[in-house]
Amino acid sequence: MSSYVLRREVNTNEGDMNTSPRPRHPSTTSTVIYQYLGHEPFATYQNKVKALCQEIWPSLKPEAFTVERRAGREENRIIKITTDFSRKIEPRWLRCLNGALMFAGYEEWVDPPKRGQFVIRIPRKESPWFNYEVGINEWVAEETGIPAPLTVKFQRLQNNKIGKPYVIQRFIRGRPLENTFYDLDYNQRVLIARDLGRAMVTMIQPEASSPAPGFLDTETYMKNGWTKNNVQPLELDVPFRGVYQNPAHARAFPSKQQTTLMFLKSQISRQREYDLIRGYRGDFWRGAEQVVEHLDDLEWFDDDRYCLTHLDLGPHNIICGKHPHTGNLTVRLIEDWDLAIFAPMWLSLTPPSWLWTPEGEEPDEAKANNFQTDRDLQAIKDAFEENFDETGWAYMYTPPSRIARVICRLAILSINSKEDYMALHHALSEWNELYPDRKVRPLWDSLDPYANDVVPPAELE
Repeated sequence: MSSYVLRREVNTNEGDMNTSPRPRHPSTTSTVIYQYLGHEPFATYQNKVKALCQEIWPSLKPEAFTVERRAGREENRIIKITTDFSRKIEPRWLRCLNGALMFAGYEEWVDPPKRGQFVIRIPRKESPWFNYEVGINEWVAEETGIPAPLTVKFQRLQNNKIGKPYVIQRFIRGRPLENTFYDLDYNQRVLIARDLGRAMVTMIQPEASSPAPGFLDTETYMKNGWTKNNVQPLELDVPFRGVYQNPAHARAFPSKQQTTLMFLKSQISRQREYDLIRGYRGDFWRGAEQVVEHLDDLEWFDDDRYCLTHLDLGPHNIICGKHPHTGNLTVRLIEDWDLAIFAPMWLSLTPPSWLWTPEGEEPDEAKANNFQTDRDLQAIKDAFEENFDETGWAYMYTPPSRIARVICRLAILSINSKEDYMALHHALSEWNELYPDRKVRPLWDSLDPYANDVVPPAELE
């Protein structure tokens, strides 16, 4: 439940940055960081990548490809590929014809030299969710228009020159907002805030929603296209799926249309079962369950539509750069859609208060709607809110929505740290202050921490 913290970075040359954020390690070379996985050094691995390129583009000469190492992440090894499409393997008669056309002044008849820039993402370990990651990116880009990674080619099997599955995407020039935001001027920040607001408004539109919660069934989508009749989301699992968690080992249930209350109570029920498996003592979820029941009584869950929700929509996953046509700074790419789900609208509308939080302060969602005394910061907030209606505003900023978001996130992702435990504690305490006539069971009592027999396990301390 951590906040997104922005930081300054000395080097702001966007040409030096891949579309992926820098890893939080002293070294940015995947060879050093992931040596324990037995990864082949880039010096020799690049030859396999070039051989794969020739396999994909057989009409091009070997010298048409240049590859360079990029900062990867835990999940993927990332390599940039530059392809010179003018270096073709052509029969002699075609080369002679092209030469004659150019000599005669018909240069426009001959294809001019073209370059393509791509990134290839190669899973560091076998990932059973590889297909989902490819499918959800395609769905977001095609069905919503939100800038998501565009897949050029992918292969699920390992019978290729690199011996692993891979996905090739178009290279987008830009830098993570996490590292560059404070180096932008006022006008540039306004443009970014407006772009992000438009993207979030798109995520709650009917065309980006589902009558049932969970994951997109990407297999059906990639075969049949997107219709709400034949593309049913998959029920969320407990524990929440990890990058390498095998779907066959998780408990999966067909998703069905259900009310928000039913959805939340079903997730809480699964978390209780998971806590028993983990040996946690006490019921962490009684107060949370009471809160969602009260919210339903108060008709706060009056919209049972489930909207596209990016569970990690932070500045590290937002790539900004110059628009290729206007030259204005814009959001070029939003990454990491592999954890996208269909969830209640108010979860999707988590306000990105880091956009207008004064430098040096940690963003606080409880203060997200506070009026900013700095006129520039208030103008950035206003630019973000331009396209939201009253419902969107209420779901973003009102205390019941904020409390519901904490409970919903934990009911999906589980309580995995002391930070999560304290987030739930503060949410229940805030509820009891707001609605003294609807008080719920607190997680613990500051005067008697053991009164409810609900204390954080040792691993959460």
